[in-house]
Amino acid sequence: MMSEEQAKLVIENQRLISLMIKKLKIKWDYEELLEVGMIGLCKGALWYDPTKGYTVSTYLSKCIANELLMHLRKISKPTYKAMSLNETFNEADNLTLLDVLEDERVNVERETEQTLLAIEINNLLSKLDDKERFVIIHKYELNGAKRLKQGDVAAALGLSQGYVSRIEKRALKKLKKFIEEG
Repeated sequence: MMSEEQAKLVIENQRLISLMIKKLKIKWDYEELLEVGMIGLCKGALWYDPTKGYTVSTYLSKCIANELLMHLRKISKPTYKAMSLNETFNEADNLTLLDVLEDERVNVERETEQTLLAIEINNLLSKLDDKERFVIIHKYELNGAKRLKQGDVAAALGLSQGYVSRIEKRALKKLKKFIEEG
């Protein structure tokens, strides 16, 4: 049974469902995704513990995304119905099963996992200070940033290369700690 406080979390954070569907770029029945997202939101509201250090929106977003991902995995499992690879199953587009299987660009599950990973990385990076974030982003080419040599990072920040090295080590230790705390 959901407490009044948990129900309030669900009501106040319903917008996160639409945001996660848009972020994950899931092309599926929108109403069905809203229902699945609501299940994730309710589970998140039931399990949310503010003493763990997560913000409400971050925690609930993860719960919604996880529920959506599990749903996608469930619906993408094969049904083992006999069908010829050349049999047309979409008359409007004249698509065959072979056409779909050959299209390597279509991999909703992989794209969703990559988007979730990017969200998690950005959540972790947001916990670093500006210099640490800049060093890590440019050292490891995150968020589409260009990889910079240590000397270039030092010049951009107006610091010595040795100090940039210490910032990087400190930032990596922090990130490891954040991950371990989960």
